Amino acid sequence: MGKLKVICMYTLRHLMNIRVKEGNADIYAVMALSTLFLLLVLLLPDLSFLRLLIGIPFLIFFPGYLLTSFLYPWKNEDNITEDGISGQDGEEKNKPEKRKPFQTNKSKEMVVEIDTKKARKIDGPTRLALSFAFSLAITPLVAFFMNEMYKVDPSIFGIRLLPMLITEYAVIMVLGGLSLLRRWKVRPSERFAVGLKIGPLTDGSLPDLMITSVLIIAIIIAAGVGVYLYTSYHENEKYTEFYILGPDRKIADYPDLFNINEDKSLFIGINNHEFDKIAYTISIHLNDIDTVQQILDFENMTITPERRYNYNVTLSHKGEFFQGMKFNIDRPGDWEMRFDLLMGHKVHRSLKLNIKVFEEGDILRFDNGTRTIYLTGPDGIPSNFDLGLTASDPFQFEITFINLNQTNAALNISAYLDGPNRWENIQPPGNLTYIENGKGAFTRLEVGSRNIGRTPFNLLLPPGDWSLYINVQGEGRIIQYIKTIQVV
Repeated sequence: MGKLKVICMYTLRHLMNIRVKEGNADIYAVMALSTLFLLLVLLLPDLSFLRLLIGIPFLIFFPGYLLTSFLYPWKNEDNITEDGISGQDGEEKNKPEKRKPFQTNKSKEMVVEIDTKKARKIDGPTRLALSFAFSLAITPLVAFFMNEMYKVDPSIFGIRLLPMLITEYAVIMVLGGLSLLRRWKVRPSERFAVGLKIGPLTDGSLPDLMITSVLIIAIIIAAGVGVYLYTSYHENEKYTEFYILGPDRKIADYPDLFNINEDKSLFIGINNHEFDKIAYTISIHLNDIDTVQQILDFENMTITPERRYNYNVTLSHKGEFFQGMKFNIDRPGDWEMRFDLLMGHKVHRSLKLNIKVFEEGDILRFDNGTRTIYLTGPDGIPSNFDLGLTASDPFQFEITFINLNQTNAALNISAYLDGPNRWENIQPPGNLTYIENGKGAFTRLEVGSRNIGRTPFNLLLPPGDWSLYINVQGEGRIIQYIKTIQVV
């Protein structure tokens, strides 16, 4: 215990101070360690501890350190003497004063120039802090870039291990090359380089020593947390990932509005972290029923409400399953599509996707998909129309407008049996309104940017067999829905 106390006191009283040496060993070391980390991930994936040991600085230190080296290639400010020459160990600082270019005894302009140079130099703690700060800014930007470029080529880009790793490595190599070029343009006597030397506590100012101490303690804590997480990760933390993605392999743009028998796609994924080989069953269904159909793949599936579709897959520990699914639904309605993941006969995870399926012609998208208009029965249920009525029963329908554009929009909606010469304005929308030959009804639907608007109609029709014309007009476009109705 006494020896441990002496060691701790010695460490606190003799902190590491950055000293200047000529050379670029620090940049070469960062680039070499980054290359080693890339090779470990690609060739030796089982060396998890070594990957963790190098991977943490690879993400939160290396990029920022190289960017800081590029921006500040000069020595630390406290290592620059008044005559602009580095005061290294063993050098005599009382050298004869050298006359600087364009400096005369009557001019003080060179003093201003030296001060400007000093302003561009930073001390060791600041350099260390900037390295962490810049790294924590660069890594999210790399992730954002990869996510946006996913639309260009999903096979190359995306927030996945290999694309992210290669892109981060490329950033480090580019910054390393630029840092070397920048340092080569600086005089060797003023060029920054890293060396470690044990110095007494009183070597630096108190604020610098406090900052250095905090940074060293933070690094030790971060490394300790990483080691603890690695060594404490055992079988008690077993779990299974189960997810679905949209057609672009993103958590967005899920197929939720389409016509009957219209082909749609999405992706299903499973990751096994159960520390054992597991037999999974993926069950897809619209209703909670027991009739099962075993499937061998997810290609060209026609989903019906009368059965569930089971697919079996066995994965070892850390095994992954990722499969595209192409499907259609054979009848209209407002459905909750369920994806159940079974382990044995028990549902382990369950995902839900709410879908509206329409009769052909009841849905229309335009303006590159930023606006969608569709016709439904009452309460927004697709194709739920009562087409056989008595004279006292109203014909009910709704127009829904999904406006994903950045500007507001408005629609004029009208309904009539024949070419009308008289019109009735339905205010408020949804009021019971009588129409006949020669008389129609209309209303206006206004929808804000990135919003959804609905307007209901309740129309009384005279006895007869009718073709009801429903017109939707907006921004110079006219959409027409026609429904055949019998009224007795």
